[in-house]
Amino acid sequence: MSTTPRILAFLFYLAASLHAQTPNHPLARDILRELIETNPTPSSGDCTAAAQLAAKRLLDAGFPAADVHVIVPAPKQGNLIARLRGRNAARPIVFLAHLDVVEARRDDWSVEPFRLL
Repeated sequence: MSTTPRILAFLFYLAASLHAQTPNHPLARDILRELIETNPTPSSGDCTAAAQLAAKRLLDAGFPAADVHVIVPAPKQGNLIARLRGRNAARPIVFLAHLDVVEARRDDWSVEPFRLL
């Protein structure tokens, strides 16, 4: 492949990504910043705090309180269960994720590991 098609493909990619930034982009970045800056590591962090932040965001977005639950089996080990009601009860879908992360030692990083750049 010559250089010109590669450059055109790259420019197309850049233009597409700029178009993809919607008015919700700042909100998404703010949510990401909140979650990154909430340290959920096992030694010094708090998964319950991260779950509570995410739960608040869902409630603020209009989720019914009956569909948002923070479950805390042990201190600082909370998790979030939320239900997004669909239109067709015959075809449910489940999404599963976790809030805890591998330990991040500050001296292993060139930047602060729990701060969004």
